[in-house]
Amino acid sequence: MIINDFKIEILTDWHEINQVLLLFNTSFPRSLTERIGDLENYARKLAENAVVYVISLEDEATGFAACYCNDLLTKLAYLAQIAVHHAHRGQHIGGMLLELCIQKSRQMGMEKLILEVDDDNVAAHKLYAKYEFRYAQKASENSHFFEKVL
Repeated sequence: MIINDFKIEILTDWHEINQVLLLFNTSFPRSLTERIGDLENYARKLAENAVVYVISLEDEATGFAACYCNDLLTKLAYLAQIAVHHAHRGQHIGGMLLELCIQKSRQMGMEKLILEVDDDNVAAHKLYAKYEFRYAQKASENSHFFEKVL
């Protein structure tokens, strides 16, 4: 799919997902390896259980998101990761990714989308507020859960 010159893909191969994780490893206030550890195993888990979107411009990955929307018992979707490359921030890529995850969660019959965000990630807080995510509860010493009713 192409929107405004951005190419949107869903990745299913763990090798490709691992490459994206490595590319965006330091695009977060705390790196993925610091938070998750073994990115290869995490890529396998995402490939098996999540929907992984990548947005590219001129064959360069500019952003990605990983969302679990497969819990038919609780009907809770979980936005595991969302990142935009530093050079492409301010181009609404984060919003496009978030909208894709919201749409997919609704399509899969989920009733809420939850996510965890670090307290010091100001850009993420602004994005989630724009999309009407509300505080749910404290997740850790440095992060909180937010949720959106779908």
